[in-house]
Order: sequence, then C-alpha cells, then structure tokens
Amino acid sequence: MLNTIERIDLKEKIKLEYYYGDNKKIGETIIEKNDMLQYHYFSQEYNIIKSSQMLCLITLEHHGIKTYIGFIALGPPTLNKKFRNMFFGKNYLKKLYEIKKTHKEYNDIKILNISRIVFIPSFRGIGVAKYVQDKITEEL
Repeated sequence: MLNTIERIDLKEKIKLEYYYGDNKKIGETIIEKNDMLQYHYFSQEYNIIKSSQMLCLITLEHHGIKTYIGFIALGPPTLNKKFRNMFFGKNYLKKLYEIKKTHKEYNDIKILNISRIVFIPSFRGIGVAKYVQDKITEEL
C-alpha cells in the first residue's frame, strides 16, 4: 500500500498572535522558551525582541496541535535611515507624523517598521513570510 502525505493549505492553518503593551512579555517568553532566535543570523540577540513595540508570533495549527513557526518584531521606524532618506527625503517620517497630528482624516495611519522576521528553517522559501506580511498589513 502506498502512503501519501496529507496536503494542507498553509494559509488556512497559519494564525497570528499579537503581543504588545502589558502582554508583550508573554510573547518574549514564548520566543525564548521555543529558542526561536537560534534561527536568526544574530542568534540569541534578545534585545531585538525586548526593544520592539509589538511581537507577532506565527503559529501553524493542524489536528489540534499548535506549533510556533516564527515571529516578526515590529517597532517604530527610526527617523534617520540612509536609504530611506535617499529615496524619500530626509524629513519623510517627520512629515508623516506631522500630517497625522494636524489632519484628523489621517489619525488612523499606523507607522510600524519590521525589525526582524524569523522562521524555523522548514518554513523558509515557500512564501509564508510574504503571506504573513500581507496579513499583518490588513489586520493592523
């Protein structure tokens, strides 16, 4: 008898958990307990997650089992970045923040920077990071 591997739709199975404010410490603990930073080129650099404003943990749920497959660290963008300044001008973010403050119709604009994307190796190169980035953009 031939055994076949069950085909699953990752987009249906992937869920995002957001940790920020008072709950951010929970996300940090999950990342540390699952030793997820070993999969990043600056391994064990936990100040990256501690300095982030928000953590998005990516889970895969299948047959009632939830597995953490990665995380994204989000934070406020820094105002002084060489490439951003070259492409958008030196005061790009300052202008955005000023527009947010002075025009009510732009109050809902969220400005976050992805500082780290980390996935366990078996989920790299299959489009999961792009899918998760798009989903974060929709949800936030």
